[in-house]
Amino acid sequence: MSAYIWFFVAAAVFWMIYDQGGSTLAIFADSSAENSVLGWEFPVSWYQSVNPVLIMALAPVFAWFWLALNRRGKEPSTIVKFGSGLVLVGASFFLFLAPLSIAEGGHKAAAAWLVAIYFTQTVGELLLSPVGLSVTTKMAPVKYASQMMGVWFLAVTAGDATTQTPII
Repeated sequence: MSAYIWFFVAAAVFWMIYDQGGSTLAIFADSSAENSVLGWEFPVSWYQSVNPVLIMALAPVFAWFWLALNRRGKEPSTIVKFGSGLVLVGASFFLFLAPLSIAEGGHKAAAAWLVAIYFTQTVGELLLSPVGLSVTTKMAPVKYASQMMGVWFLAVTAGDATTQTPII
């Protein structure tokens, strides 16, 4: 169980960064993004739909990809998948530096920048979240499996608790 602590802490950090989409990215989109595509304007709230749409589009692709790699004996380990999710969510905020720089000069950043950030975070989520659920059930003693699933979701809560204040 002590090995699980590292997964818990890493997951909490992941969700802390990931869930800035509802605050930091939304505030940026409202004040500093060009919320239009080809002259067609859309409300800022639509950015909150990007992640769910990407999840629905990419989850079957990831499932197929993992199965194809598994058949060839080349599926990455749990640690590699989990770590890649962490790297991607961190990279999403390095990607955020580009639209921040654009907006710094008083210009509006293109909507595509925010979609790219959400895409990067979503791929990270698809790497980390299912793996975290799997690790939780595998590492938990049989009689505590249900409680350990609660602990996994507590990591989400711990990360979300820090996202009440935007970081920009």
